[in-house]
Amino acid sequence: RLDNCSSCDNNPDNDCVEDCNGIWGGYARLDNCGNCDTDPKNDCMQDCNQVWGGSAEKDKCGKCDANPDNDCQPDCNGVWGDSATLDNCGICDRNPNNDCEQDCYGIWGGKAVLDRCGFCGGDGSLCCEDGALKLPFNPSTVTVMDKERCFNQDDLGFLQDLIDLTESMNDAVPLEIGKQSWNKRRLIYLYLDNQSISTLPESLGDLSSIEVMSFNNNQISSLPESLGNLSSLEGLAVDNNQISAIPESIWRLSNLKELHINYNKITTLPESIGKLENLQRLQAAENDLFTLPESIGILKRLEYLDVSRNQITFLPKT
Repeated sequence: RLDNCSSCDNNPDNDCVEDCNGIWGGYARLDNCGNCDTDPKNDCMQDCNQVWGGSAEKDKCGKCDANPDNDCQPDCNGVWGDSATLDNCGICDRNPNNDCEQDCYGIWGGKAVLDRCGFCGGDGSLCCEDGALKLPFNPSTVTVMDKERCFNQDDLGFLQDLIDLTESMNDAVPLEIGKQSWNKRRLIYLYLDNQSISTLPESLGDLSSIEVMSFNNNQISSLPESLGNLSSLEGLAVDNNQISAIPESIWRLSNLKELHINYNKITTLPESIGKLENLQRLQAAENDLFTLPESIGILKRLEYLDVSRNQITFLPKT
């Protein structure tokens, strides 16, 4: 009999069959991905995850997936997937603890260091053995009360901070402003009246040897809390400014003998003022005070008190 391909014989086992395209006797075959054609060369293949027709590929590190964005990369030594990195000096390794550093000039891997004076690459000749700077000074501005010609860097730092905050001083250097007295490398007297100062920097508290300060006739609106660090301070004058309050830290000025705060805008004196056991003279005339703290009555060494021209209506019982 005839089969579907018109072959005539009596053997049913060799009858032609339909291929995957429905053609009797055709040669098209389904590959493992279900594609039907007669070209075996385009049959789909297994990917690295054994998925027929899958798109996963192994990267250079042997990781198999279909995401090329996470393929491993060569490190600076050309090793695929390793972790060596270049430091800022061009050295490639896996140890972050030996990465080169910047020297004081900002040069990576440089050898320059700060000398004892704080100068990069210096030889230490510009300062004394404790780091105080050797600087020229004008005797009309600066009085040095001993034979030292060195100036403490913390004290100079405060003066520079003040210069930076005060427009009228912008072209000055620390040893040119006001009247200064130094002893044993430390600033002990500082007079900066009539200097158009509006702000005192927190570095004021670094003047650990200062004994007398005067900032009369400026535009200062507040005193920094660091004022309380000045344990050697004996006299403070800030008459005729814009100060509205005295910091609570003032109680730490255990050696303070005179406090002049006339002609300001102070409304209250802190209760802690009663702890100034050595205070002898307090001048607070022409402010906005309406009362005095109870503690003012325990100032046993107080000899002179001026609170005239205020708004005071009653006095404390003490």
